[in-house]
Amino acid sequence: MRARHLLFVFALALVLVSAPLQCVFATKEASRVVLLNSDNFDEFVHGPMRHTFVLYCVKWSRQCEDWRKTWDRLSMSQSSKELRDVFTAAYVDGDKYPDIIKKMKVKGFPTATFYTPIYPEGMEYSGVREPFLLDSFVFQFS
Repeated sequence: MRARHLLFVFALALVLVSAPLQCVFATKEASRVVLLNSDNFDEFVHGPMRHTFVLYCVKWSRQCEDWRKTWDRLSMSQSSKELRDVFTAAYVDGDKYPDIIKKMKVKGFPTATFYTPIYPEGMEYSGVREPFLLDSFVFQFS
């Protein structure tokens, strides 16, 4: 009986000690996503020779949270491609910058729009949220 009690206490202690360690060793995914605001939006979206894929989101949306992870992956995969010097994966927080949301006529969240010199008004992406499909979309319209 005493052995079971000690085993239970040991297991409980192990769980309590390992939980904070998981947080310490959990790494944030690498990202090159640029956070856009009212000051830098036009430079990135309408700048010459820019290819900017903007994710318009709000923090309270679970779908946006999932899209942000995919956006991090897209930013990293594109950093090794031919357009890495002109491509930007960007993010606009719709709660912080409603002026940008209104100006760009964003109707819902999340919205992903790709701006290029050929498509300055932007092309809305409505496909599946998969990094390889987003890479293909960027390649196709760049």
